Amino acid sequence: MKRKCYDSYDYIDPNNLYTYPDSSVLRNKQEERDEQKARDLEYRMVASKSLKLFINSIPVYSVEDILKIHQFLFEDMYHWAGEFRKVNISKSGNAFMPIQSFDTAIKFVFFDASKMVRFFFVL
Repeated sequence: MKRKCYDSYDYIDPNNLYTYPDSSVLRNKQEERDEQKARDLEYRMVASKSLKLFINSIPVYSVEDILKIHQFLFEDMYHWAGEFRKVNISKSGNAFMPIQSFDTAIKFVFFDASKMVRFFFVL
């Protein structure tokens, strides 16, 4: 299965909370600043963790459980894994859910458990 690759990563991050200055590379524990190398590194780390998560799943009953999954998948790459992001982001012009909508989305998602998976991917 071919993974989805975005042409670019654009972050509305004026204070560089998540990106290196003058860069679209996310701040990472390995201090990798090359965009392609950082992307490949993230892919390898998360792919490995995804397999472990498939074998030892984390049941989802609340938003905290979704954050636990996010932390598990990204903790080796990012210090902020498992936390709500504090800036709005988009990839190749496709905006992720605005941070201003998180509260509304959480209420909506937990009315219909089948939507939980879709919510996870917009954190």
